[in-house]
Amino acid sequence: MNQEVARNILLNHSRSSKNGIFPATATHAAKITNPFCGDHIELQLYVRDKVIYELGFKAAACAICSASVSILCQEIKGQSIESTLDSCQLFETAITEIDTPWPEALSSFQCFEHLKINHSRRVCALLPWVALKSALKKPI
Repeated sequence: MNQEVARNILLNHSRSSKNGIFPATATHAAKITNPFCGDHIELQLYVRDKVIYELGFKAAACAICSASVSILCQEIKGQSIESTLDSCQLFETAITEIDTPWPEALSSFQCFEHLKINHSRRVCALLPWVALKSALKKPI
């Protein structure tokens, strides 16, 4: 993906409040803070019959982290927990393995591909995924 296109996608999502509303009823939640930079993410999800029906977030984070959680919320709505956890693993592998081509299954997240070579910014993109895995492991 062209760097300019990726940058525009990241900026648009980092400024968007589209997914910034918590579900009326949450069944799963997580809060996580990156101790090195202070990025903070709070996720709430409504899960029924092992399917994510609603989710929202609050973020006090950099543009990359905010964009990551925004795209994440947009893309996993309606997915099963199992499929979502598979996507978590796939994203982690995709963003950390430099020589691996970006997977087609994560094409909506290809704007993060350029972070493969920047370890400190990779952590910003991964933080929402870590929060999501944590939320799915323990219902409230």
